[in-house]
Amino acid sequence: MGAPHMTSAELQEQHKRTETLRGPTGLGGWLILPALGLFATPVLAIPTFGDLLPLLTSGAGLTAAQMLVVWFELISNVVLQLLAPAVLLALFFQKKRYFPLLYAGWLAANLLIMLLDLVFVYNAFRSYYDTPGVVFWDQDTAQGIGRAVFGAAIWIPYMFKSVRVKNTFVN
Repeated sequence: MGAPHMTSAELQEQHKRTETLRGPTGLGGWLILPALGLFATPVLAIPTFGDLLPLLTSGAGLTAAQMLVVWFELISNVVLQLLAPAVLLALFFQKKRYFPLLYAGWLAANLLIMLLDLVFVYNAFRSYYDTPGVVFWDQDTAQGIGRAVFGAAIWIPYMFKSVRVKNTFVN
């Protein structure tokens, strides 16, 4: 029974919260996998920075368009592979209610940036990729795109449909 001074809307909200709390709660279950992925993302990005930094420091005879693509890759990787996971992990452990939305947005942004980067790289380095024997779409590229699509296809709906997510991210 609610307090006598509660409005009908407040009583409905209290009832809704009580109903929502039925089911699993807490940072367990399948939520462990996104957390592990957020911890692993910066570590797995280290080789990318090792590839990009020499290009920036030496210039390596790159055109202005090619340097722009290298800078795009560097900035997008810093934001998506270093900064965003750190912020998302903080929100995750604080159980902030906007974590699921931001996590889903991060997954979508990763996929979008990955696809844009492919277009930019191919166009900026077209003369290189048009050389006989040079392959643009290799196994690593296909696997990276596949992982991003697969991850987004699983975790975006999970963040919006899971009872555990709804019961956990309430702050």
